[in-house]
Amino acid sequence: MAEPTGEFSMKMTGHSEEAIPSGTRLTSYWEGTATGFGTVFGTLTVDLSHDDIAATSGTCRYVAVAYLPDGGRDAGAAEGTWTQHAGRNAWTLQLTGTTASGQKLRSESEIDLASRSWTGKNFDAS
Repeated sequence: MAEPTGEFSMKMTGHSEEAIPSGTRLTSYWEGTATGFGTVFGTLTVDLSHDDIAATSGTCRYVAVAYLPDGGRDAGAAEGTWTQHAGRNAWTLQLTGTTASGQKLRSESEIDLASRSWTGKNFDAS
């Protein structure tokens, strides 16, 4: 198993819902820090279908901008899956994406909706 390249810790700063033709789009806004990326602001999007609004898993997208410790910026996008933990409002996420600087990352993380926290580890996905 690969060693993590770093960790991240985020707090939810907002949440919105939007009707889309296939169901409901959940959008949450996050800010925090990540090893090697400094301060990070991002948006997580989950689409739930009308046919399965009570789904316990599905796909998701994440887009973020990082304000690097050296004063620069980077950005990135990732896609993956979420799975709800049985009996509680917490999700496990598996995401894979690429930063604007070309770094390929994979993350394993958990969102705890009650505490509005998102913590996880990043791995090299090259």
